[in-house]
Amino acid sequence: MGNIYSNAWLTIAAASAGDKGDGLFLPRNLKEKKCKVPIKAGGEEIDFAYLKLISYNSPLELDRRAWTFQEWVLSSRILGFTTEQIKYHCRTCEVWEDGQYQRNTQDLRQILTTPKSPEESRNGPRMLGLLNAWYGCLADFSERNISFMRDRLPAISGLVQLLQQQLPGEYYAGVWKIDIHRGLLWRSDQKGHFGGHLGPSWSWASRAGRISLPFSPTYEDYECSTEDYEEWLEQKRDFRTTILEVEMQYAAPKYESTGIVEHGILRIRGPTRESWVAMADDIKEEGPGWYEYLGRKYYGSSGIDSGTILDLISGSALLLFDGNETQDNALERVVGIGYFDDGGKDGGKDVDSVICLLLTESEGLLLKKRKDNEEQFERIGIFCAYEDAWFEACEARDLSII
Repeated sequence: MGNIYSNAWLTIAAASAGDKGDGLFLPRNLKEKKCKVPIKAGGEEIDFAYLKLISYNSPLELDRRAWTFQEWVLSSRILGFTTEQIKYHCRTCEVWEDGQYQRNTQDLRQILTTPKSPEESRNGPRMLGLLNAWYGCLADFSERNISFMRDRLPAISGLVQLLQQQLPGEYYAGVWKIDIHRGLLWRSDQKGHFGGHLGPSWSWASRAGRISLPFSPTYEDYECSTEDYEEWLEQKRDFRTTILEVEMQYAAPKYESTGIVEHGILRIRGPTRESWVAMADDIKEEGPGWYEYLGRKYYGSSGIDSGTILDLISGSALLLFDGNETQDNALERVVGIGYFDDGGKDGGKDVDSVICLLLTESEGLLLKKRKDNEEQFERIGIFCAYEDAWFEACEARDLSII
């Protein structure tokens, strides 16, 4: 399907259709109230016209469906029929039937549908731009509706197959190996974990609802310079965590790497620390050197920004404390902030301590041992460490994450 849409001269879309039975020509609401405006000539009213307010940014039915996402990304030109008017969309602009016009900002769709020479298609800056654009698209795709959750990865298989022609390395359940340190640091914005064949815990496809990458602000940069690419490479060289092996099992070998995932094990070597978890309201003791936060004083980093404070107030984030000390003393030292995949208070209420696996300079995964196999771990969230020296003395540890 990916080749069909990417090679089509024009894609015609029933943009307001709720399902395949609605078709292109849906009835317009003629009874909707409009603004009556007089038409004057020579100071006299000669006629009148009705004006109707149209929202050009309101999501259409087609924009809510997961399967149509790759159709929109891969098509070079789209003629969309809505209940209000027809619109034309290409990689440079969007034009509505009433004359409304706007230029499109660069995104994954524009990058993929813009012809490139073989030399350009595989150069470093373009490759980094494709990765950044991929992350930017995940938020849109992941919050779309899909009838069968097991189809989440197959619904973007055509897009992935096109990207595989331009990105080196393997692709595992929604994560590109070439940028796996960043690709694993997604955040779930909604409670809920799918059961069945929906991928390993480290894959964003295993979570319900919208996902984002809160620790990677540069993923919004689609036009990357040589300097951006060299900085990205330098950062990767400094990471202490390495991927040892990725073992994947797919439901249908025919669609290997882009289809339904039965099972996935990520074997990884990196520095780890144990951390206690506590809600801000649970900490009541005070002592010398503590800093004030939410009306109380805590000892630790003072680098908590306003956005993180709002996350703590709302309960979507939890404080992490050094677990190598006794638990009582650990509550005196804030070493980082954690985001649980199942969401704040509910997600962390049954967890006393977690394993923090460092992926980048200061961010990583929150893990817990599996109940049925203590030799294996599963992801339960992500974290950002505020103590730069917290992982300095740690030796690398081999872990299997499923």
